[in-house]
Amino acid sequence: MGLSLGDHGVKTHLKNEFPQAFRCVTTLKNELRSLSADRVSVIVDGNVLFCRFASRDISFDAFVDLVYGHILDLVEKATCVVVAFDEPEHVSIAKAKEQEARDMKRTSIVASSDLDSTPSTDAYCLEDLKAKTVDIHKLMFTNRKARSRFIDAVAMEVYERFDARQTILQGMGYTVCTAFASLCFDGIDSRGGDRPLAERRLPRTVESGKLATHFRSVEHPIGEGDIKLAVATRRFIEAGMDHVYLETTDTDSIAIQLMEAVSGSQEGVCITLAMRENKYVNKKTGIVRPAYYTLCDIPLLASLVCERIIGRIERCHARRLHCMRSLVFLFCLAGCDFVCGGLPALKGRADVAMETMQTYYRERETAQSNVWNLDDQNMALANVSTNAEELVTIALSVVSKKKTLGGRKSLVGINPVEFICKGVWCLAYWSNLREYDPVAFGFASSST
Repeated sequence: MGLSLGDHGVKTHLKNEFPQAFRCVTTLKNELRSLSADRVSVIVDGNVLFCRFASRDISFDAFVDLVYGHILDLVEKATCVVVAFDEPEHVSIAKAKEQEARDMKRTSIVASSDLDSTPSTDAYCLEDLKAKTVDIHKLMFTNRKARSRFIDAVAMEVYERFDARQTILQGMGYTVCTAFASLCFDGIDSRGGDRPLAERRLPRTVESGKLATHFRSVEHPIGEGDIKLAVATRRFIEAGMDHVYLETTDTDSIAIQLMEAVSGSQEGVCITLAMRENKYVNKKTGIVRPAYYTLCDIPLLASLVCERIIGRIERCHARRLHCMRSLVFLFCLAGCDFVCGGLPALKGRADVAMETMQTYYRERETAQSNVWNLDDQNMALANVSTNAEELVTIALSVVSKKKTLGGRKSLVGINPVEFICKGVWCLAYWSNLREYDPVAFGFASSST
């Protein structure tokens, strides 16, 4: 899941245009070492973390060791670590459709039935996962129906190890903050891999440590990890944290956090997005690029983006929010899985989105700051025929002047209203951290 990639994708474009907001480090552990642990929290995208370690030749126990080792590195340097997972039980129709389309594109190595014992459904237990022929890569990337029980099994194994460690440290007389940091898994079933086969999964929060970290809402459960990261960030800010790190690879978080940064709620807090770049081997030269982290200073990036678009340092929160929401809407049209991969004329062109916003503000001495009213569903829908269509008109004008993009020809046979509606839904979802009815914005219902 994420925004557009490539030479003109969102992350690449922002890194190229605002390099002062980005830097690279080899490990997140070394980055955290320089900070005071009692004011630092880390929020990890659990699905991304598990996908990183998933391989076809790793055993269940070895996989648990890798996850535990990584989390322990973070816990020893921070006050609290939250590991948040998607919850299939609570994802929106739009997310479910996007996942279904993504699964259809994926292919897997088909092993003969006598060699491959990888579960394909939820009907298995913890002991089954310890079979030598279980393909953990397939569990994480292909067998979606079997994935949740696997995640529960690993998370509870890690949790129990951590809890035992804390008990031992306490018995040894440790009283320093780092020895009793909190670890919170959000979105797992505490029965782990041995949940009775006939019982439905009940995701919740499992936590260990001295800090209370209740991020769940019984009334409005969150199904998507990206939204959980933003909600947890808000809770940590309310708890008085100075530094919040978000470990993920999904570029959705860039858009979400940029809007959060200009809302006025993150004043004086360092929000850092830690995006891991995987090891890369050049097939032609054989040169290996080791894995590393790209760190993004979200408050700095938000300020630089607003200043570039508006043409000056803007102090008005409402105006900054209008600017950022408009840009994120265009980023969605430039390439987002929720928006059918992006409007063809703008697909993969975050640079066009930026140029559109500069044109928008250049043509208006005072752009309205209340156009993006997303407070309820009807107000959000009203944006389709006002601000959204106006921005798309400007964007297409920008495209028409770029011969290399094919101008308006890429819109032949395309109804942009469908993309606009879905882009507004996505913007409202990321802005409010709660979803409106996707069907009202043009998404197919779950029955179709």
